[in-house]
Amino acid sequence: MTIRKIMALSLIIMMMVAAASCEKQMLVVADCSECYADEPGSAVIKIKIREIPEYHTGITINVYEGSDTNSPLIYSFIVYNGEQTADVALNRTYTVEAVYRIDSRIYRAIDSVRPTLKYAKYDCDEPCWYIYNNIANVRLKYF
Repeated sequence: MTIRKIMALSLIIMMMVAAASCEKQMLVVADCSECYADEPGSAVIKIKIREIPEYHTGITINVYEGSDTNSPLIYSFIVYNGEQTADVALNRTYTVEAVYRIDSRIYRAIDSVRPTLKYAKYDCDEPCWYIYNNIANVRLKYF
């Protein structure tokens, strides 16, 4: 093997080790309109539902603290339209379930979120705190 091949192979191995040893980081851009000057102690989950006014008698929203619907239930409420919200703690995983009752059939949409806090020093005009990964999409696609 030539020196050039050995160096190239060593560089590839070092890059693979470095990539495997780092935590999973997502590129998140701050929404400056939703920034907080002071560090928030809790978060709001935004729950997106599908509005089907002619077919349903209300959508049951269940919010569980954990990664599935067998986790402890912390909220349960019925909604009829619009984006809904639920107040939760930061840095915990929540599962949101929407139960649609349409023409005597039950449809479920499930999503999981983990509201996380990040400090944006340079993203906005002023340094601020913002929350990401707090939107649960439980819109029914087909029925």
